[in-house]
Amino acid sequence: MLMKIKTVLLMACFVMLFCSQIEASAVVVSIPDTKAGAKEVVEVPVMVNDASGVAGFNFDITYDASVLQAIGVKTGSLTTGWMITPNTTTSGKIKVVGVNLILSELSGGKGSLVKIQFKVVDSSKQDTALGFALSSLTNAKGDKIPLKTIPGKIKVGSFRNKK
Repeated sequence: MLMKIKTVLLMACFVMLFCSQIEASAVVVSIPDTKAGAKEVVEVPVMVNDASGVAGFNFDITYDASVLQAIGVKTGSLTTGWMITPNTTTSGKIKVVGVNLILSELSGGKGSLVKIQFKVVDSSKQDTALGFALSSLTNAKGDKIPLKTIPGKIKVGSFRNKK
């Protein structure tokens, strides 16, 4: 009985160590907190901490449609020349797909993959969340790259966003 308990504990430690190593090597994709004034158009970047090997991405980002309206997407600092395709037809969710047309992978670096443009339609709320409903990064072969997402928020107020 004691041997079984030791075996189970050893396996649990191994699984925890293995999973923490996977988490530690995962790329972090995040949305930084951003300030926006009433009725203002604000650009919110989707950031990556290490773009090594990235040749494509797919994000579904959720937002409160009573506060924000998604109006467009621009390439980010790391994806100039990429094909970026947004879909803003679903209220409260924007879908963004991006691919490097020459199918080469990014060599690394930290920066933005895209900049999502929102218009503040109701400034009576103080904060509104931006979250990930779906997210994936792929390399040039189409293999998924492990990632961790960190949501953000837009702080709505009577101030102007400084660009």
